[in-house]
Amino acid sequence: MEAEAFLRLNVYDDNLGPDDAVGGVGLDEQWVALGGAFGKVYAGVKDSINKSLHNQPIDYGIGSGDVNIWVIKPAFSSSPSSNILQGARDRTSFEVIADTIPMVGYISPQLGGFQLGLTYAPNPGTLGTNSNTATSPTNHWDVTLAYAHEFQGISIGFDGGYGTQNLTPANGDKVKAWNMGLQLGYAGFTLGASVLQTRFPGAFVNDGHGWNAGLAYANGPWGISYTYFQEQRRGSAAGKNELFQTHLLSGKYALGPGVDLKSSLFHGAFSGEGAFSGENRDADSQNTSGYGLVSGFDVSF
Repeated sequence: MEAEAFLRLNVYDDNLGPDDAVGGVGLDEQWVALGGAFGKVYAGVKDSINKSLHNQPIDYGIGSGDVNIWVIKPAFSSSPSSNILQGARDRTSFEVIADTIPMVGYISPQLGGFQLGLTYAPNPGTLGTNSNTATSPTNHWDVTLAYAHEFQGISIGFDGGYGTQNLTPANGDKVKAWNMGLQLGYAGFTLGASVLQTRFPGAFVNDGHGWNAGLAYANGPWGISYTYFQEQRRGSAAGKNELFQTHLLSGKYALGPGVDLKSSLFHGAFSGEGAFSGENRDADSQNTSGYGLVSGFDVSF
């Protein structure tokens, strides 16, 4: 039997960036877990179990999920905004609909390489509150089946998941999502790809899909990786599309136990509302892009 407790402190909201004055400062994930031959059970505030089992490209830097905090997003109005709710989410796990929520979760032991993951959150809101109303999200659940195996030096990882959540129970509105991920590894190289599809009720701006693909190589204390990510969203009730793309080249070097030097060179580009498929690409307010270089130390203990 094994018991585990986890607590993480944020100095800023990793979906908004360090320029956001108040959002996300304070405790982030906080959970306990109990594991044994039966698997592992989680309780507390945590991302969806799907994120823990999801296969996708390896990145040795900041991760494509953080590129959007360095690139200004086009808003629905004529002027850009740096942190709108409809900004890119840059992820292919169910973290996009179940990000640090009060939940219970379960990961089964591996059987023939297969592993099952379950998440349930009766009130995916603030811990210690009751949002079980006719207008607040309720009853999030998701299920993930993952497979991992190694044969003659070749490793393979695959997963598929399905999730749903009641958005406004009074209207019977549900959000639905599915995803898949794949990793292949050989002689230090890892090839990865994944995809996510979300469906919201009605003409909802967050309907869309995202996918990524990348290649990484690691040898001893150092590693290098490249990842491409693309996300397309509906963006408006008129059925227009918004596109977000990132190219991310990263590297790391292990300076010692638990201490890595990491660096990422990236390009991110938003095509705003109505700017997809060549529409309005001459409107600067609907098209933004940027390059960046971020370096730092990753310390874990």
